[in-house]
Amino acid sequence: MIFMNKRNKRILIYVGFFVLLLGAFYLLLFRDYDFSKSNLMVRNDNVQDFSFINQDGKKSHKEK
Repeated sequence: MIFMNKRNKRILIYVGFFVLLLGAFYLLLFRDYDFSKSNLMVRNDNVQDFSFINQDGKKSHKEK
């Protein structure tokens, strides 16, 4: 850190502060709430396969 001038030191402090802030946010967000126990209703459990319609009006889908 011999070549650390005032500008680089300030940038390093800002980056460190925002990394800590983001880490604290995710820690508080995911610490208490278990998303797997959600009681939200499933809107559509029967989703059909998706396919594009080309310019000729025909369905084009890629098979795996």
